[in-house]
Amino acid sequence: MDSSFDSLLHELMRNEKFQNSMIQQLADFGDRLIQEIQEIPEGGIGGETLENNDIWPDFISIEAKSHSLTHLMESLSDSILRIDRSGIIRGTNLAAENLFSKPRKELTGKPFLNLVYPKDRDQLFDLWSASLKNQHQSFHLRLLRGKNSHVATTARAIPLIHGNRFQGTLLVIKSLGDQAEQKEARSAAKRGNSNGDVKNSILPIDITSDKLRRVFHDVKEIFYVASADGSITYVNPEVQNVLGYTPEEFRTINIEDKFKDPQDRTRFSKLLRLHGWVKDFRFCFLNKSGETCHLSETASIISDKNDHIIGYFGIIRDRTAEHQIKKSLKDSEENYRTMVEQIPYALILLDFKGKVLHANKHGTQFLNFDNFQAIKGRSVFEVCLPDNSRIVREAIQDISPGVSITNEWQWADSVGNLHWWKMTFNPVICSSDTQRIIWICSNIDREKRLQDHLRLRQKMETVATLISGLAHDFNNQLGVILGNASFVKDQLQSDAEFYEELNSIESTALEARKMMNQLMTFTPKMHNQHITFSMNELVQNIEEFVLRTFPKNIRISSEIKADPDIIVGDPDNIYQALLNICVNARDAMPDGGHITLTTENITRESIIHGQNTHCFIQISISDSGEGMDKETCRRMCEPFFTTKQKSGCSGLGMSTTYSIIQHHMGILEVDSIIGQGTTVNLFLPQADCEEQPPETDDQEQPQIDVTNEKGTVLVVDDEPQVRAMILRIFLKEGFKVFLAENGVEALNILQQHVQEIQLVLLDMSMPQMNGSETLSHIRKQYPDIPVLLSSGYTMNQEIRELTKHPQTHFIHKPYRRSLILETVQNILAKSARISDD
Repeated sequence: MDSSFDSLLHELMRNEKFQNSMIQQLADFGDRLIQEIQEIPEGGIGGETLENNDIWPDFISIEAKSHSLTHLMESLSDSILRIDRSGIIRGTNLAAENLFSKPRKELTGKPFLNLVYPKDRDQLFDLWSASLKNQHQSFHLRLLRGKNSHVATTARAIPLIHGNRFQGTLLVIKSLGDQAEQKEARSAAKRGNSNGDVKNSILPIDITSDKLRRVFHDVKEIFYVASADGSITYVNPEVQNVLGYTPEEFRTINIEDKFKDPQDRTRFSKLLRLHGWVKDFRFCFLNKSGETCHLSETASIISDKNDHIIGYFGIIRDRTAEHQIKKSLKDSEENYRTMVEQIPYALILLDFKGKVLHANKHGTQFLNFDNFQAIKGRSVFEVCLPDNSRIVREAIQDISPGVSITNEWQWADSVGNLHWWKMTFNPVICSSDTQRIIWICSNIDREKRLQDHLRLRQKMETVATLISGLAHDFNNQLGVILGNASFVKDQLQSDAEFYEELNSIESTALEARKMMNQLMTFTPKMHNQHITFSMNELVQNIEEFVLRTFPKNIRISSEIKADPDIIVGDPDNIYQALLNICVNARDAMPDGGHITLTTENITRESIIHGQNTHCFIQISISDSGEGMDKETCRRMCEPFFTTKQKSGCSGLGMSTTYSIIQHHMGILEVDSIIGQGTTVNLFLPQADCEEQPPETDDQEQPQIDVTNEKGTVLVVDDEPQVRAMILRIFLKEGFKVFLAENGVEALNILQQHVQEIQLVLLDMSMPQMNGSETLSHIRKQYPDIPVLLSSGYTMNQEIRELTKHPQTHFIHKPYRRSLILETVQNILAKSARISDD
């Protein structure tokens, strides 16, 4: 083995291709070195400061980077100089010291031009030009070797380029000797020594086989030499560190069997024979344990002087760690990409000129495109609609380093519809010190709708507070008018003077009461029946009514799909709400059109139900009318807002509808497009209970026939006019009446006359002690005495709970004389029967 290796090594030392390959490896090494020291700190390696962005540390630093190549370079007899783009020497090998008879420290940092013989300095221009053109040409140069001597050389320049940027030159210098040496070389050539070849008399590697063997032995990469038939004649010990085989084992294994992909070996051999040189061929190889190692191989053919192939040599580098790092990086990038793509926000990366550098799928859709490649590298101002471009331009202009901008804007989609987006423009600095802008956008249409919903509720609550404050006083005054008018009317014959006028006063008061009841729908004290009913049946009733009453040029159809369709609430109020929407739809189609009523079951979130999902019945009423703009849709449920001023509309229709839906724990949403029509969607909670029997208002109970049954009544009301009106009515009918203006006085009277008083007529809204508190005291002391509650508010939940007691009843103010008398007589008759039982 030793003799064959020495033979190959002898040819290798004399082989010009090997010389070129070593030089090429040095050039390759320079490229890798450039990449590695991009991350060198400002102070340089080993304390050396790198001025003017130079990237040439000394050879000690190079040895730290690549131990093996440094050894090879130091073993070369050719002088190696690394020169930066300014012409300054930044590093040399040992041969350069011998060439210039100076230590390398004196050479480093000096202009190379100063070492060139003055008359040859013009040739440097040709040398640099060839280098820049990547032409490895040789030039004759005379270099100064002291004050009075010079040496003849041939120089070849290899450009070092990284990132398309010229970084400097690797200068390889072959010494032709001084004048005496050249004369001796010519004489030797004439005598025919050195095989008569002057070129071969000047060996590029002037070292022995043993010395070169030691160099290869210390290389930290696998170095091998193979014979012409491919059998390994030498491999250094590094093979055991990388692949687990000892050098002896590696020389005996069948290498072809260890390639994970057998085609890799075939491709490598073809490239090597075709070009004579293979650089950085990547492949997977099975180590001694059967594990996959990722390797790269650079190899060259060894030829004799007759160009006959006598062997190969190569360097194999372990890329497993690099592969693992790349795989980890790829996985990390894939995870990052997946996260960025799946995040429910639009993410767009811009430069400060507005060029789109990257966008996730939501960002691409946000810019109204389906494919990112369609906008990559384009200006965001070019791909956006004009109004959208203005938003981005102003935001970028206002950005300052380290300060992000966040605001809410309306952004137009591809068809011009405006949507609310919350946008953040965040300036960042990338690793290359370039400034970028991360543009983050999230749609807030839903939040805006909720804000509008809450704002409208606040308005409705304000209106409800005003109405609640007025309702009691208004109904009390209205009660006095209605009661006195009916009282006087009942004393007259139908043909008496002023009878018709009194009848008009009474009917007008009743109409006023209806208006007040409508206004009371804005308050939480509105009267709601609490019964179960069929939503489908109610919608069908609406459809029949519209068919009978609306103009014939308006068509109506229904799609009844809700099953189950049971709602708990007040069917009369829901009927009124649906009718209000249908009337608006009719008015939006003066020339006729189509109304569609739809019911279906749906599950959705509801802010009213604590953001939890809930089962709803969706009632949709769609028309083909004029449609509304966004502002009209936003305000349509505000009290007194109307777009039909000329028709005398009050603007309470949709606000009443909204209040009714709210009181039923429902949701109202509107979708409208100008020129295409409007759809109003109502979401009412689906009933979870079995159908309950309907509750009835006491003022609509069946009358009990009572013949002149009189009694004693305690009237409790804070309004003097109301007390006086009731007193006249009851006294006229033969009742005995006690009067109290508040709860405290009522309890005192009741305590004194409990044996006489058969019924308490109790107003709910009073100072000092209200009706509910007074009733509580009465029930504690006198649980069986009948109490008739009276209020200007319609029956609410509080009154509904109170009237669950069998002896507690309710009458709504204002009331006619006949109604209060009938109600009192019925209660007394019922109480009398209970007493008899």
